[in-house]
Amino acid sequence: MLATQLNHMIPEGKLDTNAIIRVDKIVSNSVSERRVLILLELSIIAKGTDVANKIGNPVQWTEQTASLSNNIGTPTRPTTNGTSNTRPASTLTTSYGGGGNSAFYGKSSGAPKSTCIGEMHTGPVVPIRDLNPYNSRCAIRARVTNKSDVRTWSNARGDGKLFNIDILDDSGEIRMTGFNNSVDQFFDTLEIGAVYVFKNFQVKNANPAFNRLPHDYELSMGNDMQIIPCLVDTSSIPTATYNFVDIAKIEDLLKDNLVDVIGICKQRGEVVTFTSRAGKEFTKRDIFLVDKSNREVKIKPTHFIFICL
Repeated sequence: MLATQLNHMIPEGKLDTNAIIRVDKIVSNSVSERRVLILLELSIIAKGTDVANKIGNPVQWTEQTASLSNNIGTPTRPTTNGTSNTRPASTLTTSYGGGGNSAFYGKSSGAPKSTCIGEMHTGPVVPIRDLNPYNSRCAIRARVTNKSDVRTWSNARGDGKLFNIDILDDSGEIRMTGFNNSVDQFFDTLEIGAVYVFKNFQVKNANPAFNRLPHDYELSMGNDMQIIPCLVDTSSIPTATYNFVDIAKIEDLLKDNLVDVIGICKQRGEVVTFTSRAGKEFTKRDIFLVDKSNREVKIKPTHFIFICL
């Protein structure tokens, strides 16, 4: 089965009958007691029009053929003349995520590792980089790098509240949002800098209007969400990640992109007091940075972190 983001390859003619592909990333899920392979990323090695004919005589995979492969070691496959050909049995080793119904392959930091973490969790965890809507039934281990204030809303559909956290592991960073009951349950307990195991969350497409992290997806806390403090060595989980950009290249970036800059403070402005649209009073001080690219930029201190070296 093709993942939704690959469906365009069919009408565009990129993926046709008898095409030869390389599977770069795949997820194996159980759906109604059937095993379904979902292709997340693939590369076209040869188009079907160039190959012309299918290779070999493939047969449908079933539990019976798998059992036969394991018991005999040389599974048979029928041919058009009624005889059978044998081929050496191949071994496929899978590593499953939480719940035992997801396997991960391809371009990643490897299959989920079985790790004893947290007070109540012993089992496999998945790198943040590999999260997608098809493998949400798993666990991740990550450090909280940012936590927002609780925000409320009121409209014709009712009232509500939410908060966000940004979480990080050695493969990437992603945002998680908690709504209503999750705010009451987790907001006061989650600490910036602490490492937790997160289970039973929902994965959805990231909304760039509210989420500027580079991950394609974001997470929502589910009704049965579990957040377990990690009580073992967490030194392998980074505290922050940076992608430094020369000041000269900032003008080539898209508006609202988040960037990291290393520079020297050339000048600082006066402290200015201003009132926001919401009626709150703030103070600010503009600063001017220069770096090795011999360019200067003015920074308005709103959402950034200074680290002095």
